[in-house]
Amino acid sequence: LAAAGGQALARAFEAEAGARRAAAQEALTRAAKDLHQSLDLPTVLNRLCEEATRILDGDYTAVYRGSRGGVVIETAFGLPPEMVGFRLEPGEGLSGKVLTSERSMLTNDYTRIADLPADSPFADVRSCLAVPMSWGGELRGVLTVGYRRPFRVTEDHLRLLETFAELAAVACTNASAHAGLALAARTDGLTGCLNHAALHESLGREIERAERAATGSLSLVMIDLDDFKSVNEQHGHLVGDEVLRRAGHALRQATRPYDVAARYGGDEFALLAVEADEAAAEEIARRAIERITAAIGDLSVGDAGRATAGVAEWQPGLSPTELVAHADRALLYGKHEDGRGQTVLFSSLPDWFRPGRFVRRGRVSGAPTPPPPAIPAWPAAVARPAEERLRDRTRQLARASALGTRLVGMAEPQRILATAADELGRTLGDAACTVLQRREDRVPAHVAGAPLADSDVSLAERALAEGRPVLVTDASAPARLAVPLRVGDAAWGAVVAVAAKPGGLNEDDLHLAEVVVGHAGAALHAALRYATLRLAYDEAVAALSAARTHA
Repeated sequence: LAAAGGQALARAFEAEAGARRAAAQEALTRAAKDLHQSLDLPTVLNRLCEEATRILDGDYTAVYRGSRGGVVIETAFGLPPEMVGFRLEPGEGLSGKVLTSERSMLTNDYTRIADLPADSPFADVRSCLAVPMSWGGELRGVLTVGYRRPFRVTEDHLRLLETFAELAAVACTNASAHAGLALAARTDGLTGCLNHAALHESLGREIERAERAATGSLSLVMIDLDDFKSVNEQHGHLVGDEVLRRAGHALRQATRPYDVAARYGGDEFALLAVEADEAAAEEIARRAIERITAAIGDLSVGDAGRATAGVAEWQPGLSPTELVAHADRALLYGKHEDGRGQTVLFSSLPDWFRPGRFVRRGRVSGAPTPPPPAIPAWPAAVARPAEERLRDRTRQLARASALGTRLVGMAEPQRILATAADELGRTLGDAACTVLQRREDRVPAHVAGAPLADSDVSLAERALAEGRPVLVTDASAPARLAVPLRVGDAAWGAVVAVAAKPGGLNEDDLHLAEVVVGHAGAALHAALRYATLRLAYDEAVAALSAARTHA
């Protein structure tokens, strides 16, 4: 009777454990899908905290952002809002210890190992789990789940959080890359200022804000480098680029944190002064001109080291285009009416020089007044190669994110690898993609994707030996790339892609392949863990069944 009761209890316990494992796998799949639904990093981190709290039944979850020098809470779930920004030094608390050791840790006696003051917001924590978060080959922070109520954490909880952190790291990689692309799409590559389109967007947004506030002030400063054309003609375009680079850097240094500095076009810059009337904007413009003059002075480019500015204050009813026209008109007056190197206010312009009154002094009396020209509209957007590249990269990242969502929903390793190879090849312009697994003899062997070539094996071996992605380009032959495929902390294999035509692959494609292979590695790790747990469960059930038959 005791033996039969023991067997029944064992079956019940095993069934309960199996149900927990299935629930955890389902929760991980759901969490991964949620994480991949957005490319906005704050949104991804918020979802990360919510899902980790739910999966591990925690009282709170926090994402600490930083490096080995210390971390701060970036976002949290289950903690007061004022906890965002809370700093931990290396070795302080469980998360600080994870930071210094770079390995996962747990404790069921937090107050003993944390050594925190009595007024610490974590003084009442009893149990805690913490795992390092890394992406892009660097330690980025720590993911922590804490319990204030009695709750015994185990190695199984820690492994579950590690798996979750892997999936989250891939989502964070996508979000970080997207944020970088969004910034690059808004930034002028030479000067570091916002570009023309971003200025237009910011100007429209600030005018809307000023209209809502009713009492808000806003001014626009247009700055032009004097005689810049002579720099390119006499000193060459490299010197001209250096002048623009220094001018842009000086302008950004001269602005307040909430102002907007942009390169309007060519050698012309714009400065959007928020909460500044015409007098305040004039002072900002003078300071900017001084900074620009000092920054360019040692290049010995003559008058091109000076700058002229035009200032216009926004008035209710003015459109963004009209405000630009006013500031530009003040700038033109300074350039053409002996005001070079000065700051000219639109309000100080003589009546004959204002927009719509282009007739110069000395017009013949009685002559018909020419009709005022229309206010120039914003130039139509012209697709540039750099912008096309950014748009293509954004589309590719979105496609890779959707692929990540599909992969984490798969339980068969072979299906994961085949799908990843097929989708990566299609995204890279019908490139031939091969997945290779590292065997015991350390020689990669084909497991999925396109047929294997000797060159593919050599390139995969190189990527695995160097521990980094490799791109090989040749103008006369199809380009090839290889990315190590990591499962957990181990180098499981590599993915090789060969372009469909000579050339065909570049650094952008290499970064995209890293993202896709990262998705595949995280999904494969989860699938292999699930298969191991399932096998152990089936073996336990078979053993219990055999014992019952024998009894």
